[in-house]
Amino acid sequence: MQRILSSALPAQVGEKVTIAGWIHRRRILKSVAFLIVRDAGGLAQVVITSPTLRAEIEAMTEESVVEVDGIVVANETAPAGVEVTEATVRVLSVAEPPPFDLYRPSLTASLPTLLDHAAVSLRHPLRQAVFRMSAAAVGGFRATLDEAGYVEVHTPKIVGSATESGANVFAVDYFGRPAFLAQSPQFYKQTLVGVFEKVYEVGPVFRAEPHDTVRHLAEYTSLDVELGFVHDHREGDGRAARRDRRHGRRDRGTGADGGRHVAAHPAGGAGGDSGAALQRGVAAGRRAIRRTGPRAGA
Repeated sequence: MQRILSSALPAQVGEKVTIAGWIHRRRILKSVAFLIVRDAGGLAQVVITSPTLRAEIEAMTEESVVEVDGIVVANETAPAGVEVTEATVRVLSVAEPPPFDLYRPSLTASLPTLLDHAAVSLRHPLRQAVFRMSAAAVGGFRATLDEAGYVEVHTPKIVGSATESGANVFAVDYFGRPAFLAQSPQFYKQTLVGVFEKVYEVGPVFRAEPHDTVRHLAEYTSLDVELGFVHDHREGDGRAARRDRRHGRRDRGTGADGGRHVAAHPAGGAGGDSGAALQRGVAAGRRAIRRTGPRAGA
């Protein structure tokens, strides 16, 4: 039987299914046990009534990987309103119990502990949310600009000279020759505007600037836009311009080719079409988190 995700269970009420994932939590009661299984779709509650299987569940550890066969039954109190009954459970991989509980609303372990066990701590819904928000923001950015006729480009990140004045660079040895990690894709974007007129890039930026703040980044992902034949920021997309006036700051300059560039900054805020794209992406990220995050304590 082909495995399905927990998010597909509501459509399978009355059917026999196979799910697989990590043991998120076990609840052992006097006559029944509940096994909460976590997968990419969310959480699934498995009801164990067999005394033999109940004893096996009690001996299992959180974060062990299991495969479950059973019948999907409606239950409003269970995650997503359904649970799996008449279950058989197969252990695919036994895990050592982590030094924190992933089913708690937040992780209270120290930072060194979380970093030492990053492969596990990143499974917590709040930690996942960082990646989901990032993916959704970039997805909205790309979708908006693709729809507007922009071309996504990928520019070199090892360059022969500094891209922007006033920002320190990371030097690297490029086969015996001096080179630097790119501070910005600006020069390449300006060149490619003469090819495609409208381009954008999602890529890393490196700035060797000493800092004493928690928000200052030596490496971050930059969302950059460049377009030509522009009189001012109101051109290109009227709706984006209106949203641009409502959201964030703008960072624009005129390139050597006469085009305009818009850079989206990691601290928040973007201009032009990029601002509209980020707004759509963040909204999608919030929807994704609502589907997977709040049920961590089930």
